[in-house]
Amino acid sequence: MFDPLDTIKLGPAQLSLTMISYIICAAVFYGILSYLLKQTDLKGERENILNLVTTTFVIFLVVYKLWPFIFSPSLLLDLRNLIYYAGGPGAFVGAGTISLGFFIVSWIRQRWKIQLIDQLSISAFCSAIMYSVLLKEVGQRNHLDFGWKVEGVYFHPVNVYEALLLLVFLFFTLQWTRTNGIGKSTILLVITFILVKSLLVPFQIK
Repeated sequence: MFDPLDTIKLGPAQLSLTMISYIICAAVFYGILSYLLKQTDLKGERENILNLVTTTFVIFLVVYKLWPFIFSPSLLLDLRNLIYYAGGPGAFVGAGTISLGFFIVSWIRQRWKIQLIDQLSISAFCSAIMYSVLLKEVGQRNHLDFGWKVEGVYFHPVNVYEALLLLVFLFFTLQWTRTNGIGKSTILLVITFILVKSLLVPFQIK
């Protein structure tokens, strides 16, 4: 598991492990969505949908990368800063909002079936599980001898709790909604995600 603040060096460039994790999660989303679309009557639109998903991810990464320059244009006075800077406060939400907005507008314009929403939600949920697996989240001090160890002290592995809870809820959601109508999986997964986040609040550093 990666420390969100760590970077790796590739030549002159430094890549954030957080950004690399986003790319891995995007690949998971793409792969699962591709598989799920094969199981539906959306096969004819599969290629167009996956192309749109790819474009949406590219928009997310570009906005995330350029986020520091949007609020501090002076950084562009030295073009080398493009190598070193990425993300920052609000970058994930900003990039996510812009890319999601693009996806929704494109979806409406293409008039794709509402059935797509369940495939998207399941793929997104799997990506959230992968994100929890990839990036450490150190929580409150744990008085039991397990968790993330920092300077000899154990802390709750919040991301591990999150990954396990999301995985269990995903399994049961898929079992309960296997023969039910469109949209029920999405509703249950959204409720589950909010519930898991709420359950973990006491373990997180405020």
